Amino acid sequence: MDGRAIRVSKLLNPVTKRSVIVAFDHGGTGVPKGGADVRSILTAIGASPAEGVLIGCGNARAYAAEFARPDAPALVIAIDGPVFSSVCGDHGKLVEQSRHASPAYALKLGATAAKILLPVGTEHIAPFRRGVELVREAVMACEDVGLPLMVEPALWGPHADEKNNALIEHATRMAVELGADIVKIPAPTDPEVLARICANAPVPVMVLGGAPRDAASFAADMQDWMQTGVAGIVVGRNVWSRPNPAKAVEALAAAVHHNDPERVEACWQDAGDPAA
Repeated sequence: MDGRAIRVSKLLNPVTKRSVIVAFDHGGTGVPKGGADVRSILTAIGASPAEGVLIGCGNARAYAAEFARPDAPALVIAIDGPVFSSVCGDHGKLVEQSRHASPAYALKLGATAAKILLPVGTEHIAPFRRGVELVREAVMACEDVGLPLMVEPALWGPHADEKNNALIEHATRMAVELGADIVKIPAPTDPEVLARICANAPVPVMVLGGAPRDAASFAADMQDWMQTGVAGIVVGRNVWSRPNPAKAVEALAAAVHHNDPERVEACWQDAGDPAA
């Protein structure tokens, strides 16, 4: 076992071997809806039972004190970001990605893991090729410093579709082949496809939360995901866009670690509806 494997284990609950990670790396292109109050959101996440928090380098440095405790969520630091437009705040189709930091710098900031996108479905082949090269470079750089790398296939290009089950499966395999230590994917609409992806991947597969929606449907999907062998969930807007993000994290933990539907429902109610 090397440093990467040890750090991956620190992102997983020691009993269930699953993980709840809150994603708050959405501000790299501007202010996300419901995500303006960075301090309050990170304070709530830092005090929550989540195993990890996914944030950018700037917030990892600025709010380090929120995670400088033995029981605080581990830092997963995004070392790149999507490019949708040359105008800050625009969120259309993915054009390409930009590199923000090195794995060594993420480790210096206290990261337990780094995260990078694999851009899928871009208009032209050059940004996709560059994205593949950036992922491979990051894999090798992470290996040099013993830092695990989470690879997220970003199915946001004009020629991609996050509901295309076959594309999700192909993209997961590609991320693994490139050297990912953890893969973060949109959940296939067919649970059997997700189960096959998890069974065939030699690394933990985590499902992302997606756009904010009502608690009942999200909770039902989580219960389905947990039956397929996923290693955890990485949820952003469905946590911090709600009035009480701490309760939203409790709901996730109740589903992922305790299979407690009643507790899930109660916590979601306390969390409130997502920002309109």
